[in-house]
Amino acid sequence: ADSAEFYGHFYNWYVANDTRNICPEGWHVPGIEEWGELIGFFSNNNQPERMAEFCNNLGGFRDALGSFQSYLKGWWTSSPADENGSVFIQIDGVLSSSINDERTGFPIRCVKDDYPLKF
Repeated sequence: ADSAEFYGHFYNWYVANDTRNICPEGWHVPGIEEWGELIGFFSNNNQPERMAEFCNNLGGFRDALGSFQSYLKGWWTSSPADENGSVFIQIDGVLSSSINDERTGFPIRCVKDDYPLKF
């Protein structure tokens, strides 16, 4: 299997935030608030197996210059941050949010529109 088949594709933040919606009908890219609910769900319900399944196959990112990097794993949110970049969810032992250059390529995770927690 090639890397795209295993890891999925990398998208810049502009795709994650595009009003045409990269996700299938009935789904959307979650914003930071929804990610907070999801992180809280896994944390408060002591579900490490579900968390591991949810994070399965994350394989790095494509930096703003187009080079693949494997040291940082996460997903874009649909939330803008400031002039320095936009918000992505990072996995570094725990889930947390951070800001990155909007040209960087991260995977995108979609959630159902009738959220909460039906991913």
